Amino acid sequence: MPTMWQRITRPDLLIYLDVSQTIAGQRRSAESQVAWWDKLTQRLRHARQHADLRIQTDDLSVGEVLTTALAFLRRHPGCSQPFDAKEERLHE
Repeated sequence: MPTMWQRITRPDLLIYLDVSQTIAGQRRSAESQVAWWDKLTQRLRHARQHADLRIQTDDLSVGEVLTTALAFLRRHPGCSQPFDAKEERLHE
């Protein structure tokens, strides 16, 4: 399970969206359960450790997360153009 992200697909870049348990619990009540959170954190540890970019989303809007991810992608070869239309639609 910890390396499933590598088995399903071999991403060129991996962006990990992180959130604290407190904020996750505010967003969705299921995430507030300690046992569930601990299991999820353990399952995602490998992906988090190998991410090219980790974005702490607690204090960010969806648009800010997207802007951060797109800025990162634009700094990498071959990732500069395909994301503009998606970014515009999200901000509408």
